[in-house]
Amino acid sequence: VQTCALPICKSTPCLKVPAGSYFTAETYFAQAIHQAQLDLVTVQAAYPNTQNVIVFLSDGDSNAPQALMPGANTSGYAYPAVQHQCQQTIDEATLAKQAGTRVYTVAYGPEATEYSGCETDPVLTSCDTLRQMATNDSTFFNDKSSGSACTAGSRPATDLNTIFTQI
Repeated sequence: VQTCALPICKSTPCLKVPAGSYFTAETYFAQAIHQAQLDLVTVQAAYPNTQNVIVFLSDGDSNAPQALMPGANTSGYAYPAVQHQCQQTIDEATLAKQAGTRVYTVAYGPEATEYSGCETDPVLTSCDTLRQMATNDSTFFNDKSSGSACTAGSRPATDLNTIFTQI
C-alpha cells in the first residue's frame, strides 16, 4: 500500500506497508505531524501554488514509550518530549495550520471516544486531540463503522469511503 499521492511519489520516497500488515505499536503523533509538515514544505518548493494537506486517521491516543523516543525530553513538555504527547501533537498541527497546511483528522476505532484519555495527557481525550488538530470542525471526521464515538464537533460518517469522498 502506498500512502502518499502522485506526483510526490515520483521524487520522494513513500512509506510502503506490505499488504495485510498493520501497526500495533505505540505511536508518537507529534513526530508524524512534524515530519509530514517538513516533507510537505520541501515538496511544495518543487510544486509551487499547491495546497499542503495532512490527512490523519487515528484513535487519537499518542502513547509512545520513552524507550522508543531516544533523545526526547523527559522533564519538559515541548516537542519532542515523553510527557503530554497529545498536546504536542495539537501544537505541531497548529504550527502546520499556521503555515497554511490544511489538516483533516479522522477518529477511527473504538478507542476514539469522548471519554477515553490520552495516556500521556490526563486532561485530553482522544477526541479532544483529533478535534483540536483539525483545521476546523468541517475537517474533523468520525468513522462510526470503526466503533469511534467522537461526536462533538465532528462530521459523522458511516465509513472511510464516505469520509475520503468528502475530503
